[in-house]
Amino acid sequence: MPGGTTPANIFNEAEGRYNFAAQFVRGRVVLDIACGSGIGSEFLLEAGAKKVLAVDIDQPSLDVASAQYPKIEFAWGDASRHIPLSDASVDVVVSFETIEHLQDQENFLGECRRVLKVGGRFICSSPNSDVSKWFPPSRFHVKELRATEFIALMRKYFPSAATHPHGNVIFAQRELQYPTLVARALARTATEAMGIKIALQRLLKIQPEPGAQRNRFAVCPHGIRPYSRRLLHKPMFLIYVGDKT
Repeated sequence: MPGGTTPANIFNEAEGRYNFAAQFVRGRVVLDIACGSGIGSEFLLEAGAKKVLAVDIDQPSLDVASAQYPKIEFAWGDASRHIPLSDASVDVVVSFETIEHLQDQENFLGECRRVLKVGGRFICSSPNSDVSKWFPPSRFHVKELRATEFIALMRKYFPSAATHPHGNVIFAQRELQYPTLVARALARTATEAMGIKIALQRLLKIQPEPGAQRNRFAVCPHGIRPYSRRLLHKPMFLIYVGDKT
């Protein structure tokens, strides 16, 4: 997720998630699974983690990340099959925007549970398909989950309620007004069907999302709040915080 090549909104959302995770990592051995460029892994180390291990399936990204962040221990691995760590070897597993890319989601969660120590913490985010179904689909996503599906799957592997100041284990990021979301999606579909989407974008002077201008995450308010089911507002992303018992 290098600055300049990543849209600013995606960069900011990832920055918020890592700021949220930072409250759980001080003095802990942390695994950042599907670490990408390593920018989040470095942020967690700076937030006070004792050690950060980072795993990704893309070797070129790992090569760049290991050169840029030498204090992080990077390793190649296919998280949906096997995480290259010993049983019960880490205190915290951070998995942001990973599970939707995987076909075998249950094996992935089993692997995350395997490498966690008893009492260890699992922090996982996923797009909420109740919302994302109204956006153009991502060709990189294999299986997105509805809120009820995501929560049920998380509880299957990490049923213990994590200790948190708010007493919650499920959190919401980027809540949207659902009626407005649906109306915009229907309007977008109509303009595409009529072949006037590009003309309208030019007429309204709609520009592509600018790229992020930073290569590091900063400490900032994360804007992530406890999740509650509401009819008129739904979160774009869900975050689950659970413990291994």
